[in-house]
Amino acid sequence: MIVYGLFGKKKEKDSNQKQIPRQINKERRKTVVSPKENKQNEKPKKRRSSFSNESLEKKETLKKNQKKKSNSNSNSKSNSNSDSNSNQNENSNQNSNQNSNQNQNENSNQNSNQNSNQNENLNSNENSNSNQNENSNQNQNENSNQNPNELSYGVIQVATKDSHFLKSVQKKVIHIENEQLIESAKIYRLYFIPDDESIYNNQLSEELPDIPHGIIERAEKIGGQKSRKEYSYGIKVVCKDFRTYRFYFLQENHSRREIFIKIFQRAFISDVRKTFSFFHKNSEIKDLGWSIYDPVKEYQRQGLIFESGDWRIYDINKDYSLCPTYPRIFGFPSKMEQKIKDCSKFRTKNRLPVLTWKSPDSEAVLCRSSQPKTGFADSRNANDEKLLKNIRKLNSKGFKLQIFDCRPKANAVTNKAKGGGFENTDFYSDCKLTFLGIDNIHVMRGSLKKLIKISQNAVLNDKKWLTKLEETNWFLHLQKIVYWSTVTAKYIEDKYSILVHCSDGWDRTAQVCSLAELILDPYYRTFNGFIVLIEKDWLSFGHKFSQRHGHADKKSKDKQRSPVFLQWMDCVYQFWRQYPNAFEFNEDFLLGVIEHVYSLRFGTFLGNCDKERNDFELSKYTYSLWTYMNQRKDIYLNQVYSPISGSLYPSSFLRHFSYWERLYMKGMTEAGLHSSDEKILNINQTWQYLMENTQKLKSENDKIHKKIIKIQKEIDKRKEKN
Repeated sequence: MIVYGLFGKKKEKDSNQKQIPRQINKERRKTVVSPKENKQNEKPKKRRSSFSNESLEKKETLKKNQKKKSNSNSNSKSNSNSDSNSNQNENSNQNSNQNSNQNQNENSNQNSNQNSNQNENLNSNENSNSNQNENSNQNQNENSNQNPNELSYGVIQVATKDSHFLKSVQKKVIHIENEQLIESAKIYRLYFIPDDESIYNNQLSEELPDIPHGIIERAEKIGGQKSRKEYSYGIKVVCKDFRTYRFYFLQENHSRREIFIKIFQRAFISDVRKTFSFFHKNSEIKDLGWSIYDPVKEYQRQGLIFESGDWRIYDINKDYSLCPTYPRIFGFPSKMEQKIKDCSKFRTKNRLPVLTWKSPDSEAVLCRSSQPKTGFADSRNANDEKLLKNIRKLNSKGFKLQIFDCRPKANAVTNKAKGGGFENTDFYSDCKLTFLGIDNIHVMRGSLKKLIKISQNAVLNDKKWLTKLEETNWFLHLQKIVYWSTVTAKYIEDKYSILVHCSDGWDRTAQVCSLAELILDPYYRTFNGFIVLIEKDWLSFGHKFSQRHGHADKKSKDKQRSPVFLQWMDCVYQFWRQYPNAFEFNEDFLLGVIEHVYSLRFGTFLGNCDKERNDFELSKYTYSLWTYMNQRKDIYLNQVYSPISGSLYPSSFLRHFSYWERLYMKGMTEAGLHSSDEKILNINQTWQYLMENTQKLKSENDKIHKKIIKIQKEIDKRKEKN
């Protein structure tokens, strides 16, 4: 998106505004001066004072005294003391002839003048009054390092979330009321507000960006001081939610420098504990969002209990010693209780097969894990084989255990070289292995980039839209996930037990399992049920939210970033589009969840697993997103919700899929003008286009006019003949 010249527009002559950058520069010269510069500044003062008669006489007497002392047999210490004394006398005599204004500015802040020097040295006055004029307030806020909340440069303002703004009338410089947020980590959003009120109040005001720092993927400088073309000097801000903004500045006084530095400092924080989510929690507000998901209650809802039964709830991982990326509590076959630790050692990252959902109508279960450590040697583990056999036997129907490996077979074979692999059905009796062919995180990342590129291309020929959309392969990836999720649900409904895994079991495994559960269980299609589903299958089972979304990470090209969760949310959107009455939540709810995965406003999606979130003490120091959404539940509820009991299957045919315009075209204007990496439409180009068309119309008009004149002459000639 481009905000056309809003921040680089030259304004009418205003004496007060022109003085702002000059006053800033003067203040910098006077407040930040090195010792060398001090000495250089004192030299001309010495010359001026040497022209007075009194100073000349004193210099002569000092020289005589020095000669006498040099002839004496005094020690070196007395010589140095006399030299220093003479220098002090000389400096004191020189300083006595200087102006009083200079002494007041350099030596003390108690005796302030009422001239312009008071405004320039306002930062050093500790006893300054809060009711000073607007000019002094502006200089104080612009030059003080104690209030990084605001960064006024006459062009752009960096502000905090929910801050109350005061706009000064004379100088049109925006100030922030809240001065308590000192650390840069506490700054939540970027507000870019033009000084020109007429621009701010027009239709384009809705298009001015409001960007949480966590959403910023990268910030780049456009052009340099030598750039002479219009709209060639500015900052480009690329967001993780597919928005791109370009802001243009006047090239005077390096106007973008401090803005760029502040953006970089606040958007790319290396420590999760220094993000905004840790600094805005109010203890007076009850944060009930952290208690919405209770694993014990959820497993009990599915029919599991602690004390007895074939499937039990175990808290053996309560200190995360068994598997650091698994939840504290999970379901596991009671007969294999003594072999849990040995089973975990044969699976990558110790992510052994555990239960995630149990059918209320049968003994069929849905389990998840990571790949086995078979390697090229086809290594075996007797307890792992016994565990899968036990899972199959707990289903009295006697069907084969279906093992769904989410990877393409070629990828699974390649992982054998890294010590991974897949189950050999010769060793795992009564098991059937199926490769689902869902591509890895790197393929998905590349596919999304292609999708965003065409979505943000304003000049793309409309006739090529469907072709370009097909080339992204995004919908083919969605189709695979939806299809195999429906197959998984169908098998469970037919009373088969299933084990789903990929390489590590936290990306594609989470996609297939959670979407299958959404198909099978109507509870997960409710408002709170969908929250429980995300908490259980994504957060507690260790999807790496921080790494996949670049939380507190400035490496925008990190290969571990991937839109795995966003892709699943797109699958949910396709499901929601096909059955709009079957879900208690609406599209705004889905978009809100996606936004706050990136925003770092809440602690819900921080960290890569339950253990990290526990170490960060997120429930103590941060708000839960679910508290925020429950407080605004009316906004996110589906007004046409009509619950459907039992399973509900979405279509996996591409003809039934829809392009999610509100997500992928976020940031576009109603006219379709937005940012593009290839071409940018700005006011000059639009104006040039209109002028060219006007010239064409004029030339055509002239031709038509000439033809009319010719026709009129012929008519006149015929009349004369007649």
